[in-house]
Amino acid sequence: MVYFTSDFHFGHRGIIVMQNRPFADVETMNRDMLRNYNSFIHKNDTVYILGDT
Repeated sequence: MVYFTSDFHFGHRGIIVMQNRPFADVETMNRDMLRNYNSFIHKNDTVYILGDT
């Protein structure tokens, strides 16, 4: 599969409040998002991370 996404904002403490993300802190956010990503994306998938606009 081919996927397109934007910036995940790993390590961005302010994004938790700005986007009302359900995380207590940036470390938990990073861990949970990476775990979710790895559970969905497979070895032969292609992911384009396009960043912010």
